[in-house]
Amino acid sequence: MRVNGWEKKVYLIDGFPRNLNNWDKFRTMLDYLVSVQFVMFFDCSNQTMQNRVMERSKNSGRTDDNM
Repeated sequence: MRVNGWEKKVYLIDGFPRNLNNWDKFRTMLDYLVSVQFVMFFDCSNQTMQNRVMERSKNSGRTDDNM
């Protein structure tokens, strides 16, 4: 992070962590470098989520972006 000049800045990491395993890995690797101030969780309907994923699938290249 320091090599890239990221220290002392604020970042929003969208879509992460996806699950507890992601969070545990993040903490193992970066906990000593960053201070997580809070986590935001947005609740939405299944239809909203499907619309979001299908829109993202147009450019993401992710194999899991499908119905």
